[in-house]
Amino acid sequence: MIRYTFNINKFPDDLSWDSALICEVESDYFSIFINEIEVFKNQEFLVYELFDALHKWLIKSKDCKGDFYFVSMDEEEEPVVAFLYDEGSGNYHFESVFKLADAVFIFNDIAESFIQFKTDLSNQLLKKYKYSLK
Repeated sequence: MIRYTFNINKFPDDLSWDSALICEVESDYFSIFINEIEVFKNQEFLVYELFDALHKWLIKSKDCKGDFYFVSMDEEEEPVVAFLYDEGSGNYHFESVFKLADAVFIFNDIAESFIQFKTDLSNQLLKKYKYSLK
């Protein structure tokens, strides 16, 4: 099981440009837990940027295989977050330059956690900024 925890504290003043949400929806902390172990944490994290990249990858990953490799515009080192597929086991391994612990999981964990990630992001955006996530 994968769980994302965050608190959005920054939202764009101007939504008229295409990348406003990606570049400016920021969380004052962001953590990823896998099997209740914190494997990643970062402050001042562009949470919508990760959400958008993960969403696009999941749409393309219907076969449940292949790596998710996230590089942020705010970080020089990479990967910021990666789910690396192991062909031999069929499992994924967590990787990050900020990695706190090792973790192994399956594709369904990624897909199911994304639904909760989207719900939490949507709820915070609506409650704090009256923005409805599409």
